[in-house]
Amino acid sequence: TITVTLRDGASPTANPVAGKVVQLSADTGESLITTLSGTTDASGVATFAVSNTFDEGPIVYTALDVTDNVVLTDTAEVTFTALSAPIVTKSFSPATIGDDGISTMTVTLSNPNTGPIYGATFRDDYPVIGGLTNTTPLVLSNTCGGANPLTDEGGTTLDLEGGTIPASGNCSVSVEVTASGAVGNIVNSTGVVTSDNAGDGASASGTLRNLPIDPGLSTVVASPASVEADGASTSTITVTLVDGAGAGVINRGVTLSAGSGSSVISGPTSSNGNLTDANGQVRFTVRNAVAQSVTYTARDTLASQNITQTATVVFAQPQAFR
Repeated sequence: TITVTLRDGASPTANPVAGKVVQLSADTGESLITTLSGTTDASGVATFAVSNTFDEGPIVYTALDVTDNVVLTDTAEVTFTALSAPIVTKSFSPATIGDDGISTMTVTLSNPNTGPIYGATFRDDYPVIGGLTNTTPLVLSNTCGGANPLTDEGGTTLDLEGGTIPASGNCSVSVEVTASGAVGNIVNSTGVVTSDNAGDGASASGTLRNLPIDPGLSTVVASPASVEADGASTSTITVTLVDGAGAGVINRGVTLSAGSGSSVISGPTSSNGNLTDANGQVRFTVRNAVAQSVTYTARDTLASQNITQTATVVFAQPQAFR
């Protein structure tokens, strides 16, 4: 608050001058001047409030007696100091997902000051290794206001531009993300949080654990388990890839190989072309013109690992030759 007091020239006991219109101005800067009482009262006093969203100063304020067009000799100086930096935290919920699962990533900005923080801005670029992306369609939540110009569906960035963190409170920006093909922990850090009127908030890190394909839980099943070795009859081998949580994993390549013998393998096929479908499944067909027992092994090509379970098909001598 800046208080302006007008007195007449009588000395040594100058008298207050009431009823004069007073105006306050700043020599520089971006401060906001609010007139609280612009006409002097019986004590010759007019009052003004000054505020600023920027760290700057000293700013020199000069008063003008508008009624008599007199600039006061005395001035006032105010230095505006930046607020304390926001506290930044980051989290994933759930913190563990299966491959191609979905987690909500949240960046929370907390304000330790009794005044708002304006212009909060950050950019969070996801790590190159880890397969972390925003979901399609985009699911975004923002309680900070401002904008998120770089946050796109299927993208690898979460950002905030021009947000406001309420006084002694917090706000957050959340987005649903997914991860594919990664193994283990994906560590992701935000950039520094800048603002118009506070110190820079330090970056924050969060860890999302992505469960890989589980070769022990995945299955390889032949149906039927026995067909005639006539070169035409087929058995269907269904391979189901699941992650450590038991959920089917989509969009993975699978190969099938025979341990021995002379059978012919066709496929894979699924409702997703030659990749695993929404249930994590692809199918192969096998046929043989030679009577023999053949064991088949499936392999997840992305992770370059074999599925533990195998399937055995018995190709029996055709009925006509028995």
